[in-house]
Amino acid sequence: MLLNWLINIFFRENMEEELVSIEMLYKKLENTLSDTERERVEKWLKSKGHREYFDQIKQFYRLCDKEKISESELKEAWRILRKRIEKKSSDSHKWIIRGVVVAASLMIGWGIWFLFLREPGLNVVKNDMVRILPGRVQATLELADGQTYHLKDDEVPNKEIAQHIVLDSGCLAYILPAHENPEQLIYNKLIIPRGGEFQIKLEDGTKIWLNADSQLKYPQVFSATVREVWLEGEAYFEVAKDRQRPFIVHSGVQKTTVLGTSFGVTNYPGEHGISTTLVNGKVHVEYSGITDQVYVLQPGERIQCLTGSKSIHQEKVDVYEYVAWKEGRYVFSRRRLEDMLNTLARWYDFEIFFLNQAAKEIVFSGELKRFENFNRVLEMIEKSSEIQFVVNGRAVMVK
Repeated sequence: MLLNWLINIFFRENMEEELVSIEMLYKKLENTLSDTERERVEKWLKSKGHREYFDQIKQFYRLCDKEKISESELKEAWRILRKRIEKKSSDSHKWIIRGVVVAASLMIGWGIWFLFLREPGLNVVKNDMVRILPGRVQATLELADGQTYHLKDDEVPNKEIAQHIVLDSGCLAYILPAHENPEQLIYNKLIIPRGGEFQIKLEDGTKIWLNADSQLKYPQVFSATVREVWLEGEAYFEVAKDRQRPFIVHSGVQKTTVLGTSFGVTNYPGEHGISTTLVNGKVHVEYSGITDQVYVLQPGERIQCLTGSKSIHQEKVDVYEYVAWKEGRYVFSRRRLEDMLNTLARWYDFEIFFLNQAAKEIVFSGELKRFENFNRVLEMIEKSSEIQFVVNGRAVMVK
């Protein structure tokens, strides 16, 4: 059973060093460690292996609100755990048994055991309670005055949701007098959740496609000298030409400046890098605090700053791979499995757990329809590799 794997991690050799206990790791998650315990745990976590182990437990802990367990399922979980514990019972392992009892309590309390209880007869376990579906048109609009609007693909054409702001077929449009030049800029924010996408047309005519788990901060009306927006996540821009006012996209340490062109920007926190991919036109790219050099991109080029090493790479690419999501497809060319699944996880809104860390480095190439059935996507990956998936609720485990 996959449950055995979860139980076994509490008997790992590094736990037998008696440096920390399962209970202490739980207390760290709850922020209730004493000063002495905190010092021991932090010292223990300096080991890369220990850190990876703790990160797994932390992921399980965060899932506690996403799973519902019946009373009969709880009893079955206890039965399995008690059976395993009794097998290990001996005087020389009493401290280990106590650790497992605590672990069992925490697993039941968090509702984690349910993720691992099923036999892996089929690689993809279907759960009738939760269906993982492709993303849809949805966003939250936050205005400067504090008003919030939850947006979706409205069937009402040209629906005015606020003054000068119209929603039409999943696109938010700002309609303002062309001569208006504000003395003070008023900023709005468009937030796209995991499992969502949205379009926006700014007051200058610039069109922006926002991918899942992204947000854009922008002024309701641009100034007379410059057009600046701030992006976290991923977006595709078609910038309206205006030689008098350059268009600037701030994305972390990356600053992309254009006059009128089409390009994609990716800036997801926690991922390996920040990038700009140019489809047509010309852009200038700068990296604040890393280098004073200004990079010039030509059509078909991509530049990426790796956040860990702060190294910068500019190269000729097939731009379709990086902007195909806007057209309803995902294209992967020699992409690491972890990076590919992170992309899919934002769109289908699921959590990833690697039971074998080496699997993260497996390289894949292929093309997927963006609205493909989720189980079908996993089956296609399985058929092209030795990877196996187990799915329960919104948790996807990679074997």
